Amino acid sequence: MSGAPSSSESAAGRYADVDLDAFIANYSGTLRIERLTYIARQAPELACDAYHMALSLLKKTRNTQLYQELCHEAQKKFGDDAFPIDSTWVEEQDSAAKKQREKLDEDLATYRGNMIRESIRMGHNDLAEFYFDRGEYDMALKDFLRTRDYCTAPKHVIAMVWLHRAYSRDTVRPVLWLD
Repeated sequence: MSGAPSSSESAAGRYADVDLDAFIANYSGTLRIERLTYIARQAPELACDAYHMALSLLKKTRNTQLYQELCHEAQKKFGDDAFPIDSTWVEEQDSAAKKQREKLDEDLATYRGNMIRESIRMGHNDLAEFYFDRGEYDMALKDFLRTRDYCTAPKHVIAMVWLHRAYSRDTVRPVLWLD
């Protein structure tokens, strides 16, 4: 009688008026993917679009593990046909990542053999960036922190702290404030 929607009516269309593109425009990088994933899990009205957006963004990265996880999650909700896994892309990315990892490991071993501190530091930075792109955040953090032992100038320490901070900011799990 009061004209206010009942709780069941408001729950059913709670997020129907949200402009997902405009909302997501405020985020970039890994945080955008994390936010879309959260929206897909929490807002049924936006889930299909959020999954599609997250998966298309993930295909621009090398994070095949998260891509596959989100595909499986979306398939459970919407069926296998709505979200097919691009296994060719996954295999190509995994193969390229394996080759790149081997090259980075070889380069780092060479740098260690030559005992050039600056090169060793840069080798660990390269490995950390590789792991971050693949979604292996624990390994990325370990390699970023290993650079500390090879910092030969104050500017290297500052660069290490800033890189660590920048990558940590992107890996923080976001909280969606739609309620």
